[in-house]
Amino acid sequence: GANVLAGILLLLVGFLCHWVASLISLSSWDLAVRLGFQMNNLTTEMQVYVRAFAVADSLIGWVYGLSGIGMLWNKTWGYQTAWFGLILVYYAINFLAWTHLRMKLGYQMTVDEPPIRFTWFFANLITGILAVAVSWDYWSKSIYRSRSGWERIPET
Repeated sequence: GANVLAGILLLLVGFLCHWVASLISLSSWDLAVRLGFQMNNLTTEMQVYVRAFAVADSLIGWVYGLSGIGMLWNKTWGYQTAWFGLILVYYAINFLAWTHLRMKLGYQMTVDEPPIRFTWFFANLITGILAVAVSWDYWSKSIYRSRSGWERIPET
């Protein structure tokens, strides 16, 4: 169902694209430039920002892999970690604004081409929204209102 699709998207977009690409960027900037993940000839200020983003992605990106596997296996911890999908929604919006402003300053990257730029935006946005929606659905079906408050229904 939707958990399988969300799990696959989290593995592809969140784990593979964010985590692996960021690790490549941090370990070999030249390789990342050749692969189109990063750009060459950045100002110092721009380089600091781009590298900081790679650090953040490398620190958070492994959670997408964990969540993706958990959702594929229909495990509670997969749905719990799927809330990190909100970061992908933030990233999508930030990416679109950042590329627009960066292009106005004359900095071009492979991802700036319109089909790639909007595909990457929607891949992050859809993955993040789907992961959170599937997680929300899971938790809303597994919780009921009792006299003593919200209680977790035991898993079968």
